[in-house]
Amino acid sequence: MSGWIDEYSRYWRKAVRERGAEVELCHKALQRLSALRLVEISDDGVQPLPAIGRHVLGEASIIGKQKPS
Repeated sequence: MSGWIDEYSRYWRKAVRERGAEVELCHKALQRLSALRLVEISDDGVQPLPAIGRHVLGEASIIGKQKPS
């Protein structure tokens, strides 16, 4: 992460260049990936999830009036 900060810090806020900022940056990145359901965070670590999993369909439901048979 430190290497990325050196390379891309011009695109990020200045606080990222402070000592220890990589910890907060990693935490925020993981939280965003978790919110997008791309990773699962647990006590054991971080598990990547398939991107297609974000688009899982639930059970189908029929909305509206049923026509009498």
